[in-house]
Amino acid sequence: MVLFSFFPSRNRALQFYNTFLTLSIFQLCLVICTGILSLFMLVLNRTDLIIIEFVIPSLDPGIDQAIRCFFNPLCVFSQGYVLLLLAIPVGLLFIDYHRATPQGRNHIFPVLIASLVPFLYILLFFINESSVVIPAAPVIAIGMVLITWYRLIKQEPVIEFVHASEHLFHHIQAGVIVLNKEMLIINVNPAAEEMFDLTLPQVYAEHITHLLPDVDLLKTPPDEDYIINKISHGVEHSFSFECINIADKNNTNHATESGYIIILHDVSRQILAEADRRENLEFLQHLILTIPIPLFFTDNDNYFRGCNPAFCSFFFLPEDMILKQPIDKIIQPITNIEVHNSVIGRLFETGGVEDYEISVDVDGTIHDILMTVAGYTDSNKSKNGLIGAFLDITDIHLYQEALETTNKKLHMLSSITRHDILNQITSFMLYVGVMQESEAYETDPEVKTFIDKMEVLGSMIHKEILFSKDYEEMGIENPVWVVISEKIYHLQSAKTFEQVKITDHTKNLRIYADPLFERVLYNLFENALRHGGCVTAIDVSFSVRDDTKGVLIVSDNGNGVPDAMKEKIFLKGVGSNTGLGLFLTKEILAITKIEITETGTEGCGARFEMVIPSGRFQKDE
Repeated sequence: MVLFSFFPSRNRALQFYNTFLTLSIFQLCLVICTGILSLFMLVLNRTDLIIIEFVIPSLDPGIDQAIRCFFNPLCVFSQGYVLLLLAIPVGLLFIDYHRATPQGRNHIFPVLIASLVPFLYILLFFINESSVVIPAAPVIAIGMVLITWYRLIKQEPVIEFVHASEHLFHHIQAGVIVLNKEMLIINVNPAAEEMFDLTLPQVYAEHITHLLPDVDLLKTPPDEDYIINKISHGVEHSFSFECINIADKNNTNHATESGYIIILHDVSRQILAEADRRENLEFLQHLILTIPIPLFFTDNDNYFRGCNPAFCSFFFLPEDMILKQPIDKIIQPITNIEVHNSVIGRLFETGGVEDYEISVDVDGTIHDILMTVAGYTDSNKSKNGLIGAFLDITDIHLYQEALETTNKKLHMLSSITRHDILNQITSFMLYVGVMQESEAYETDPEVKTFIDKMEVLGSMIHKEILFSKDYEEMGIENPVWVVISEKIYHLQSAKTFEQVKITDHTKNLRIYADPLFERVLYNLFENALRHGGCVTAIDVSFSVRDDTKGVLIVSDNGNGVPDAMKEKIFLKGVGSNTGLGLFLTKEILAITKIEITETGTEGCGARFEMVIPSGRFQKDE
C-alpha cells in the first residue's frame, strides 16, 4: 500500500488524495471484516473473541461490556499496519506543507486535516488502554467525507487545471523545455523534440548546454527574447528564445524548488518573410529614387508627404521646399483646371484611379503632362491621401502636331498630283478615242493593235489612281460603330447590283470598323458578280463563335473559289481585273483587327467569313 504514495502525478496534492482515499477504503473494509467476524463470534456465544465494537448499540448489558476492542494479535496487527501505512504519507505531507507557498498551503491543509482523523483514531486506540471506546466506522467515515469534500470542492478545479496544462504542454506548437534549479532538463514537450530531433529519454537530466551550447542562463536576464540558430533535420532554423524563471519569488526564507522554463518558437519563416519584406522595401525605395517618372504622394489634408528626385528636377525645387506644401502650390494647371480640381476631390471621397491631361507653367515654360492619380487608404480603410505620377508629353504633342501638318501637306500634294494625273489620263483617253476613229485604225492592223494597248494601259492607270485615293483615305478617320443593315440597304439601291438579290440577315448588327467598311461590302459584292459566273443571290448573315467572337458571312450562289486561290486572292495584283479590290478589303478590315478568309466550296459559291474580335460587335435581339 505504500506504493500508492508514489503515484506518477505532477501534482503532490492529487498524490496524497489518492493515498489517503485508498487507506480509508482499506480501513473501512477492515472494519467491515472484523464486524462480520464479531457477529459470527456472538452467534457462537464467544464474546471473548469479539475484535471490534458494532455501530449498532447492543441491547444486552453483557454485550455492552464486550463492545470494546481487545488487544488480541489480529487487532494489534491490523491497526498497527494501518498506522504504519498512514504515518509515511502524513509525514511527507507535513514536509510539503512546510515547504509550500502560502497559496500551496491552502490547498494542502484540508488534505492534512482529513488524513489526521483516522491517524489520531488509531493512535488513541493504542494509548487508551481499553478504557476509551472509539467507534471506528464513524471516524473513518468522517475522514472519507473530508477527503471527498476536498476532492469535489477544492481539488477538482486543480485536477482540471492540471489536465488542461498537460494537454497544452503536449499540443502547443512552441517548444517547451523545463529545467530544475541546476539547469538540468527534466521535461520537454513533443514540439521541442521535433525541433531538436530527439526524445526526452535522450536528454533527461542533461545540462541545458547539451541542447543550447551558446546560451548561458546565468548571464542571460530572464523574461527576455533572443534569436538563436540551430541545425534541425539538416536545415538551419532560427528560434525565438525566451527564458522564464520559475523560482519562488514570494518566499525568501526557505530554499524552495526553483527552475526555468524555456520557450522556443520556430521563427525561420517569419525571419525569411521579414528579410523578403525588407528586400522588397529596399527595391521599391531604390525604384522610386531612380525611376525617371515624377512621383509624389500627399496626406489626407492634400499636403505633400514625399516625392522622388525626378519630381524635384521637373519643378526645379529641392525636396525640403516641396514637402509640407499643399499640392495646389506646386502643381498649378493652366488648362483643364476644373477637371484637375474635380478629380482630386473625387479621389479623396471615393478612391480609385483616374488619368487626365493638364498643362502647367514650370519656370516660364509650358509643359503638357499626363497625370495618373490614385487615392490610397490604410488598413482601417480610412482615407490617407493621394499617390500620383505624371508623364511629360509636351514633345509627343509637338510630334503629333508636326505629323498632322505633314500628313495634311502630303494629302494635299497627293490630291493635286492625282487630280493632275487624272486630267492627263482623261486627255490621253480622248486622244486614244480620236485615233480609234482614224482611217489608219481601220486599215492598218499594226496601228490598231498599238492603239488598243494604249487604251488598256490608260484604263489601268486610271484605276490605279482611283485606288490610291481609297488607300490614302483608309485609316485617316477613327473607327466608328457601323450599322451593317444601313450599308447593305445603300448598296442594294445602287445600279451596279440591281440584277442580283441581296438578302440581309444581320438584324441591326453593329461592328467597330473603319468608316470605309462600306467599300468592303462593295468589293465583295462586285467580286461575286465579276468572278462568280451567273450569280443571282448574295446573302449576308451573322453568327457568334466560341461565345466570344462574331462572324459576318457574305456568300453567293456562283462558281466559288478554287482551293489553290483561297489565300492568294487577297494579295495585291492577283486576279483577272486590277487585283486590288480584295487586297484593299483585307487592309481596311485589319485596321480594327478583323480577319477575313474564304471558306466556300468550289462549284457551290464563294463564302467570305469576317471574324470580329470580342467587344467589337453589338447585336440587338
